Amino acid sequence: MAATLSILIPAYNYLLGIENILTKLEPLNHPEIEIIVFDDSNNSAICQHVNHINKNRELNLTYHRNIPALGAVFNWNSLLKAATGEFLLLLHHDEFPLTTEFVSRTIQCLKSITTDYDVLVMQCILTTINGKINRPHLPFLFRKFIVSNFPTYIFKRNVIGPTSCLIVRKSIYPKFDTELKWLVDVETYYRLRLKTSRWYYSKELEMGSTVGRMDSITYNMKDQLCEVYTSEKKYLSKKYCMARNWLDPELHPLLNFTEELFWIAFRMLTIAFYKFMSLFKI
Repeated sequence: MAATLSILIPAYNYLLGIENILTKLEPLNHPEIEIIVFDDSNNSAICQHVNHINKNRELNLTYHRNIPALGAVFNWNSLLKAATGEFLLLLHHDEFPLTTEFVSRTIQCLKSITTDYDVLVMQCILTTINGKINRPHLPFLFRKFIVSNFPTYIFKRNVIGPTSCLIVRKSIYPKFDTELKWLVDVETYYRLRLKTSRWYYSKELEMGSTVGRMDSITYNMKDQLCEVYTSEKKYLSKKYCMARNWLDPELHPLLNFTEELFWIAFRMLTIAFYKFMSLFKI
């Protein structure tokens, strides 16, 4: 029987993250999921850990060591190609389900929406490196409103979150653009939105995303981030003329200045709101 859900994990030198994911995916032998790990690491730590799990448990877990390493975006595309499930979840090693019931609850949700929707959007919960819950990425209704009505805005602000927040029907999941490094996820989200408006938003399903890791790819890119970001915005403004308002700030400086002020105020208010909710445990 083909899997309902393929959980795709691109690994790279972060054993703790892989351990955390596989622990939270218990029971790993759920008959309707497959787990595929493609490993770009320059050491064998993750390989040894996955082999240990496979040796001691019967589960649908496939592991492949990329020699030589493929690089992040090529690895993601290889995982998409290898998957056999009806729906795909690309789960990076610094993201993880928040509960061990994640698989069963997700399968139940997918079965209830499978004929009506192509994309399932989950809540993104930001956590510390110690696993402590910080706050949601953004208010749920705000994310839904932007994606439904102003999808080009995601080139300005990634209101969706990491790829782990989306579960996408395999038949429409596009390949990631290998010309991109930083805006590669939002560009894929935009193409998905162009393909289908059948997006389902679930507040009940949550995915944790670790922030503040000193050894993350984002942190290590900080010195070249401005240059990469500028180059990719130029590339995308040529590819998507409809999105140029947000990709080229010089095109409409007043619009972008007003948006910056709005965004600062909006983020301050939402962060204060989440802190208030946490303080009083509302």
